[in-house]
Amino acid sequence: MRFLNLTDLKYASATIFFLALVWECWAFFYNYQALFPAPTRVLGAVSIEILWSAGRTFLLSLAGLFVSLSIGLLLGVMLLSSNFLLRSMYPLLLGLRSVPLIAYAFLVIIIFGNEILGQLIICVLISLGPITVALVECEKSIPAERKHLFISLNASRRQTIFKLILPESMPHVFSAMKFSASLVVVGAMIAETNADSGLGFQLFRAYEKTQIDLTIAITGLCVIVAIIIISLISLLQIYLLGKYSGIKNA
Repeated sequence: MRFLNLTDLKYASATIFFLALVWECWAFFYNYQALFPAPTRVLGAVSIEILWSAGRTFLLSLAGLFVSLSIGLLLGVMLLSSNFLLRSMYPLLLGLRSVPLIAYAFLVIIIFGNEILGQLIICVLISLGPITVALVECEKSIPAERKHLFISLNASRRQTIFKLILPESMPHVFSAMKFSASLVVVGAMIAETNADSGLGFQLFRAYEKTQIDLTIAITGLCVIVAIIIISLISLLQIYLLGKYSGIKNA
C-alpha cells in the first residue's frame, strides 16, 4: 500500500518546474506564443475571478465525493448483505459505468435543473461506481479461512460485513476514492458548463473567446484541484489506517 509522502511531492514539483522551464524557453526562442503561450503568460491570465471559480469547483467536487462515498459504502453493504441484490443490481451498476457521462448529465440537468443540486447529482453519478465496486470485489479476495472462522463463531452476516469485510476493504476503498477524485472533478467541470460560475463555466467562456492562455491556465487549475483532493484522501488514509493498525496490534 502506497501513501502520499513529501519525497513524491518533491519529485513531482521538480518535474513540473523542469517542464515549465523547457516550455518557456521553447516558446521564447521559437515564438509560438499564439498557439502555445509561455507559462509566464499563462500565469498572467489567472485572475481573482478564476481563483474564486477554482474554489467553487473544489468545494463542489469535495461535496460530490463525500456524498458519493456515503452512498457507495451504503450500497456496497446492501449488496453484500443480500445475494438477491448482488445478483440483480451489481450487473446494472457495472453496465451504468459504460454509459458516457455526457449522456446522463443532460438528463440530470433537464430534470433537476442546472442549480447546485443538479451539479451535485452529476458529480455523485460519475464517482459512485468505483467505491461500490471496490467494496464488493474486495470481499472476493478475503481468504476463505477468515470467512470460515467467522462462520464457526456463529457470526451473523452483518457482523461479518462490519468486523471483517469493511476493515479489510478500506485500502481498496481509499484507492477507489483517489480514482473517483479525478472523475468527480471532470463531473464538476461538465456540470458547471451551463452555470454562471466555476471552472467549467470559465473554461467554456475562454474556449468561445479563443483565449488559449486562459484555457491552459484553467486546465492546470483543474489538475491542481484534483491533486489537492487526492492529497486530502491520502492524509485521511494515513490517519485512519494507521489508527486501525494500532488498535489491531494492541
